[in-house]
Amino acid sequence: MSGAHHLFLAPGRGTTGEANIGARLARALVARGDRVTFLVDASARHLLAGAPFAAEVLPEAQLPLLPRLLEMWRRSGVDAVVLCDAVLTAHALDGAALDPAFLLDDERVVALDIWDHPATGLLRDAAFGAPSGAPPWMTGLGRRLVPVPIAPPTTGPGRYDDLPCAPRVPAAHRRAVREGLGLGDGDRLVLFATSAWQQGPYPDADLARLGEALPALLALYLRALGPHVHLLHLGPAPYPLEAMLGDRYHALPPRPPAEFNLLFAAADLVVSANASSTLLGLAIAARVPAVLLVNERLVEDPGGLEALSPPLQRWLRQACPIPPFLVWPVGWHAFLSPLLRGNPFAEALARLDLLDEPRVLETLDGLLHRPDARAALATRQAAYETIVRALPGPAAAFDAVLG
Repeated sequence: MSGAHHLFLAPGRGTTGEANIGARLARALVARGDRVTFLVDASARHLLAGAPFAAEVLPEAQLPLLPRLLEMWRRSGVDAVVLCDAVLTAHALDGAALDPAFLLDDERVVALDIWDHPATGLLRDAAFGAPSGAPPWMTGLGRRLVPVPIAPPTTGPGRYDDLPCAPRVPAAHRRAVREGLGLGDGDRLVLFATSAWQQGPYPDADLARLGEALPALLALYLRALGPHVHLLHLGPAPYPLEAMLGDRYHALPPRPPAEFNLLFAAADLVVSANASSTLLGLAIAARVPAVLLVNERLVEDPGGLEALSPPLQRWLRQACPIPPFLVWPVGWHAFLSPLLRGNPFAEALARLDLLDEPRVLETLDGLLHRPDARAALATRQAAYETIVRALPGPAAAFDAVLG
């Protein structure tokens, strides 16, 4: 379909990862000669800085105008409309009280089904409160693209290789970034990134408590590893972690891709509490050790966890109750578990229960300081990448679903 023009939509707040995935597909289409116009929420606009396609902000207030905008693009000869995440697009349209017929009736609409809804279903369990469900009409979007990761790398219609390419950063640039952060030769840097939806404003006090508690727990763990471990937090706002880490806590706002790659290359370890984070895929491709912190069970009170160190016990008394989650702080444990079960993606990470203090400390320390631990995980990362790279590329999968 070389030479065609495509419209990408990433509406609504909280589309950071979805816009990232959509941008990789867009770049692949532009590289083979297509043209792309990308409409994105302001919260994710920085991800498209320097992109080889037109990027425009679509404020949430303008969502009711989307059918009219789409009709304008149809008349201009757009060849395909790509929904960067079918679920989030569906929620955004429902929130704007829009009839989805203008999408369902258009055979040029391609849905990025990031969660592979035939495997997960449409109902997402919440950390607190009632589960939320994607609108049933979403199943009527027949042209689906399923990026891998996080979906299992099996063959099937629409599945494609979405594993990022490792950024190429000269060693001198890496050293310069680390020196700029005050790191010496013996220091280690842990990268932790958050999106706007993870940092509030939160709709209730329970979610706010969990949202603020986890970064403090990570700081406690890193402090226990000694004075040479630093935390680099990329997110919309800093956390009050200086009391625990002092000048070893570095908080920076979100960066455009080129600047982000420099900071990423400076890290010795990536930690995430979001199983669907695109940062985990980047770490795998770059052979940077990646840790996924999760909670596998409901912890209602500190009773029975006396084996924890005193600092962890104090943290737990303030943090409880802690619901199961694979995506902090919203939950989604039951929702995403089917995608991770038997998925080699899970083997390319160190998945840790956040309250398994001995194992968390041992794993973090090993991946930061022990070459054998880093090499063992890198071997699993390489095995996973080999599997994923055997899948069709983004452009080939795109052409296939359009027929």
